[in-house]
Amino acid sequence: MLYSITAQSINAQSDILKPGSTVRVSSLLTDEGPIIGTIEELTEFDIAVNYRNRIIYIPYHTIEQLEVHTGIRRRTGRGALIGLGSGAVLGGLIGAITYTECVSEGWFDCMFTYDSRAESAGLNALLLGAVGGLTGAIIGATKKN
Repeated sequence: MLYSITAQSINAQSDILKPGSTVRVSSLLTDEGPIIGTIEELTEFDIAVNYRNRIIYIPYHTIEQLEVHTGIRRRTGRGALIGLGSGAVLGGLIGAITYTECVSEGWFDCMFTYDSRAESAGLNALLLGAVGGLTGAIIGATKKN
């Protein structure tokens, strides 16, 4: 059996790879590792990359890996979920551990106290979960991927 392997362009991704795009290119011709730079020109046979203010021409057949930078991805949702979960667990534990039953000696002595250990744990979990979720969202929004 004889198989023929030919290079074909991928039309769905052709708009991503264009002059001005930031790329990381691993090539058989480079000894110092991947080249990170900006595409200056795409020709029929090679790609011209501006690497440290000099143009490097890399033939397509020598490229081992090509990554195109498509933007910054923030982790706001992930940070919010981590903060919410950890805040809720911590708040529930603190509420359950610190609960004490109120002994009323006057009219308003037990007005702003919890009626049970479960209520104390639940409301503290809700409060610290909200604070943790907000904090996690802020921290996640500042981290870049």
